Amino acid sequence: MLGAVKSVIVLLTGRDVFAPHTPFPRVEALELLVFAVASVALMVRFRKNPLTVIDRVALTVYLFSVMWHGDQVEFSAATPGLALGLFALLVAWLVHWRKTDKEESP
Repeated sequence: MLGAVKSVIVLLTGRDVFAPHTPFPRVEALELLVFAVASVALMVRFRKNPLTVIDRVALTVYLFSVMWHGDQVEFSAATPGLALGLFALLVAWLVHWRKTDKEESP
């Protein structure tokens, strides 16, 4: 959630949050906002449901992708590694959704 708040601030001001407050492209701020909100939205269900093997693999891929790209100077949500991590969470969510949809239908 902190990433989403920082992205909104950068989106509104057009400047980096950290000193020396250099100009920051608003398109990249929007990318980071979408990435942060999508990540939280896809992980919310982990609080209510026990983790499956697919969920654990997806979380591992997501964490490795964030840690791999998080130390770069130009942290952009458009990099393929971060997209892979988000895609892994999306696949785990889709598998869970299909499984619960089949269980609920008569």
